[in-house]
Amino acid sequence: MAEKTSRTALARSLRAIMRATKVKGPEVAKRAGLDPKTVNNMVNGRFGASLDNVAAVAKALNLELWQLFMPDYIEAYLQDGQNLKTILSAYCSTDDTGRSSILNVAEMAARLHNNRHSPPLGLLDKR
Repeated sequence: MAEKTSRTALARSLRAIMRATKVKGPEVAKRAGLDPKTVNNMVNGRFGASLDNVAAVAKALNLELWQLFMPDYIEAYLQDGQNLKTILSAYCSTDDTGRSSILNVAEMAARLHNNRHSPPLGLLDKR
């Protein structure tokens, strides 16, 4: 879905990342060296954020600046990570027959994932 403004794209990406990583606004602000109100305004799409502030938030979240303006990509990446966690959890809690089935499903999912262009993100690496 194309965003109407860069401000709404940024807000949507930040909300998705913060929800997925369970990082709150004040923590992002602290990591970025910003006032919590500034991050809150960015998350809620209020006011235009300076490029320096957006870059500081991107760095605090271990992202590239451009990634904060691609909410569809961010949401798809986060969903892929959640799907992987679900598969691993099921794999660890089943017998050999179940594991074989889970591996087959995981291989199909990996093939589908590899068919999409997916540059690496560091989102899930820094938890």
